[in-house]
Amino acid sequence: MRIQTQNYLNLNLDEQETKTITKLAFDITGIQINYQNHSVVYHNVIQRMLTTGCSSLVDYLSKVNQSEEELRYLISALTIHTTSWFREAGSFESLFAYFSKNMDSSKKIRALSIGCSTGEEVYSMAAVLDLLMTNRSIADYRIEGWDIDPISLRAAREGLYQRDSFKKIPEKYSNVINDRSIIKKSFSINTDIKLRCSFRAVNIFIPPSLETISSEGYDIIFCRNLLIYFSEDQINKVLDFCLHSLTYGGLMCVGSSETGSLSLRPFLRLDHGLFKSDTTKQERPSPPFLSTKTQTPVPNPTILIVEDERDISELLKSYILSFGYQAQECSSPNQALTMIKTSKFDLIITDFNLRASMDGLEFLEAAQKAGYKGKSIMVSGIADKDLAKKCSALGCYDVILKPFNPQELETMLASFFPKKAKIVKDSQKVDLVLLGASTGGPETLISLLFQMPKSSPPVMVVQHIEREFSLDFAKRLAQKSGLNLAKMIDGERIIPGHLYIATGDYHIGVRQIDQEMYLVLNHGPKIHSSRPSVDFLFRSIKKIEQQVFAALLTGMGRDGAEGLGELRKLGAKTYAQDEESCVVFGMPKEAIRIGAAEHILSIQKIRENLIKVC
Repeated sequence: MRIQTQNYLNLNLDEQETKTITKLAFDITGIQINYQNHSVVYHNVIQRMLTTGCSSLVDYLSKVNQSEEELRYLISALTIHTTSWFREAGSFESLFAYFSKNMDSSKKIRALSIGCSTGEEVYSMAAVLDLLMTNRSIADYRIEGWDIDPISLRAAREGLYQRDSFKKIPEKYSNVINDRSIIKKSFSINTDIKLRCSFRAVNIFIPPSLETISSEGYDIIFCRNLLIYFSEDQINKVLDFCLHSLTYGGLMCVGSSETGSLSLRPFLRLDHGLFKSDTTKQERPSPPFLSTKTQTPVPNPTILIVEDERDISELLKSYILSFGYQAQECSSPNQALTMIKTSKFDLIITDFNLRASMDGLEFLEAAQKAGYKGKSIMVSGIADKDLAKKCSALGCYDVILKPFNPQELETMLASFFPKKAKIVKDSQKVDLVLLGASTGGPETLISLLFQMPKSSPPVMVVQHIEREFSLDFAKRLAQKSGLNLAKMIDGERIIPGHLYIATGDYHIGVRQIDQEMYLVLNHGPKIHSSRPSVDFLFRSIKKIEQQVFAALLTGMGRDGAEGLGELRKLGAKTYAQDEESCVVFGMPKEAIRIGAAEHILSIQKIRENLIKVC
């Protein structure tokens, strides 16, 4: 199937290309698009293909991998950034009238615009608040604009707009314009107003913790014409964040088509999409999608971000803070070297393509000479094996690619800074079973899991097997075990009585949000020449405080041994199959050698122990 796209020099997208764009849009923005309802996104990508001289999506993505600037344009192309001056103007008039009547003249207003795009909404809001300040209805104001699109944020910060849009600004709010800047084609924002507005790269589904943005909360949040692009679950997450972040009696503004989203929330409807928070509790409700660790800053670990691209640095910092770590930004490698000498950092994340006196590799060398002995991660827009080797030679743990995958980043950081887990006693039931096997594994796994109890916890399996045989084996193992074969979908909740087994060329792991576990699929590099990898599965548990049963079974090599050892340190019950019952005594032998296995037993004895805790 080919989708015709008119007025784009007859450039077409085939079915696989549209699927690729759809997946990229969801991974980066969270928007679940389709061609019928979101053709603008596909057209945006086609336009970038034409601009860069690429005749296919494969060629274009290859160019993206070679250019960080084009990566930014791709992220921008995947977002829907429709905005204008005083859009749905009634909202701004209602805001002006409400604040004029109800606001304390000594009050300093804090406002937030989510999905601010190129900044017109932020500056429209600023014009209203500035007039209120002139009328002495309020004392002062500050506005933050958030968006995931780096190109739009660049335009918002610049604050330069086309002359044609001037007529959309009501005369009473012309204070927003720098009169001297009005020329034939453009105008700029009043300097005093511009200084009160800031812009930040934020993924709203992984927002910063409240302590890092506003200890007192926001007096008004604009979240207009954004919710229409999200699923019901996503809408609830965004609204939970907004309710959590508003002051008592704070205002929430949504688009005219989104007012129904607030019907079941503690809001009182005012007018024109404007709602007043009706929270009566003495504490803001904690949003369920934010880990409790984000609500109380932790003193350690501390991560230093060395990145001279502001939008990338801000987005990376927002992710790190949302995971519960401390983070400091630095745009200059020379300044970072000074900071290293005076402050303690547990991890450095640096961009390879620093536009300064040294690149990322040179900076890491200098940091080591300056006495830094901690861990490091390199950021790059290009997948380069030679770069990875050079980084490894400097003791750099890994190279992460832009755009960032939040789940992969969180899993990687968790591997550096594991939390202690509860020790599982023999009599306790376990929450999760993890199994890894290679040569001789299929029949061994069937023996181990034969007719599992109906109350069995979820079982996750990595079996090294040829891809073409993996699905048939998974079905056979599910049948023999009596477990339900789960669909392997990234982000699916992991539930009892189900078997989770990799049936393709991808790693599997676990991520926890509050008390729920979710499936992670990862297409990253092979580990110990294997994908799926047992070590990837075992290591993904490092930050999950669950009661875990883990066993490393027959197989060649050493995949899983180190991960099993890390699980044991966390308090999981760890098992290695003994030599007598193994077909190949390789992986278990390595686990035993490094002290990773708490118990070394035959497959039958491992089964007996497993049944006791299921």
